[in-house]
Amino acid sequence: MNRLWLLVAGLSALYLVGGVQRDFWYPDEPDMAEITQHMIESGDYLRLKLYEREFPDYPPLFFWLTSAAGALGGQSEWVLRLPTMLSAIGLLIVTGVWTQRRLGPRVACWTVAVLGTAYYFVWQAVNMHLDMPFAFLIGAAIIAYDLARTAACARDRAVGWVGAALLMGLASLVKGPAGIVLPAGVLGLDHLLRREWRGAVRVTALAAAGSCLFVAWALAYAQAAGASNLVYFIFKQNVGRFLTGHSHLRPPHYYLVNIWPGLAPWALLLPVGLMAAWREARCNGNRPLGLAFLWFALIFVFFTISRSKRQVYILPLYPMAAVLIGYAVTRLLEAPWAEWRLARRLVLWPTAVAVLAAGLVGLCGLPFAGSQLGDYRDLVAPGLVAGAALAAAGGYALACLLRRRAGPALAVVAAGMGAIYLIALVWALPLMDDPLSAKADGEWLDQETRQEAGEVVGTVQLDGGVLKEASALSFYGRVPIVTLASAADVHAFLRRQPNGLVLVEGEPDSMLAALREFEATIERRCQVGGDVVVAMRLRPKKGNAGLPPG
Repeated sequence: MNRLWLLVAGLSALYLVGGVQRDFWYPDEPDMAEITQHMIESGDYLRLKLYEREFPDYPPLFFWLTSAAGALGGQSEWVLRLPTMLSAIGLLIVTGVWTQRRLGPRVACWTVAVLGTAYYFVWQAVNMHLDMPFAFLIGAAIIAYDLARTAACARDRAVGWVGAALLMGLASLVKGPAGIVLPAGVLGLDHLLRREWRGAVRVTALAAAGSCLFVAWALAYAQAAGASNLVYFIFKQNVGRFLTGHSHLRPPHYYLVNIWPGLAPWALLLPVGLMAAWREARCNGNRPLGLAFLWFALIFVFFTISRSKRQVYILPLYPMAAVLIGYAVTRLLEAPWAEWRLARRLVLWPTAVAVLAAGLVGLCGLPFAGSQLGDYRDLVAPGLVAGAALAAAGGYALACLLRRRAGPALAVVAAGMGAIYLIALVWALPLMDDPLSAKADGEWLDQETRQEAGEVVGTVQLDGGVLKEASALSFYGRVPIVTLASAADVHAFLRRQPNGLVLVEGEPDSMLAALREFEATIERRCQVGGDVVVAMRLRPKKGNAGLPPG
């Protein structure tokens, strides 16, 4: 148990240190930060606003957490990322505790090591995004229920079941009905497959109780923002995304291909864990492994069926992927070397070789790639250090395997990955702020607009859309940005602010061709991620100086 908590403490320190080192990068983090900033400044905790427009894409719980953090600790990047980082730490803890109680301390230690060093989990742990809190609440709900049904005391069972219902309700306030459907589906199917009808009814009742939180928010939101926005959220953002994939449309095999890099460097162990768990659950009635297998499989199939797919959507299955891999590692280490020989050859050796090869590629390739990296040439130094760490970890792991010491081999791989993440989060990623961050351009925008109280910046979007890159400039510039969708909107904007700034994505030639009565003076070309946003001042051409009356 002490090893488990040492692992949790070390990984927690990695996330908390890693989350402080860099700015918000387009596309997702600036949107989350801008919504939070508006919530704090407006005091409206029910309606989300982005670009001064209603943003009915999500419920508000995540933004309540970030707003509370920002109001108490200031709106720095680290403070606003804190709810995400704490959710990742919480998910490590609840997964480790559940595995320790249900499968033993050795499996628990490997589970936490695998989950805490899986590439995509680490990346999401240090980003301001709502999917990590969503995954934490779903995982905590399933775990609370499972621990409750094995509790000896009736009071403990009742507390666990009430907690599971509350956690499902809170999950639905982060991303919507999926926060209830997914945990209730996993738990209900677990009962149904075992013909435990009363258990299935209990899960249904708890899901209905948890949904009361969602219904209460939905009614309040419909009254405040209008029923049309609630209908948009439920049917466009949830049902529509699932059935039609109106955004992020991906082929059915998307997750089958993309789950492997997300679980690096442990991905090759996942099939071994799935087969071992299936065999144990089917032949020996091992319920915890059966639940882990079902949890992983149901969420994987659910999002595979969905037409809309993103890698971050399957984050709720990562805890059980780690449990399955942790169980596979434990079985490989406990069995005599002659047993599981094929699995060791197909899994352990390739894993060590891949780590060594990645390190050698970095060491050999980066010295010659500096001139090709452009704005990222400063990454050569941390890349070389990371390559050396990977090569050392892979070489030591191979040496251990040659001596038939699989445990130390895998332990050094985990330690090597921890070192790589520390180098990346503390050293490499901050060097990428210059080409990827809009902070300097946002601060320039703040200086340009602070002379006049109430001044806003316009974005010219004649197609009626929004300039998505503008959220980073708005957050760092601390200035509202409004969308100008027509020449009439531009005229109205210039009546209010005759010398106001406007933003256009890319070069403004096509926009000026459509707005022939205006001429522009370009003030600055802002870099937002890989895109250029031009800041300029518009004025009517001579002969069109008289603006239309208001």
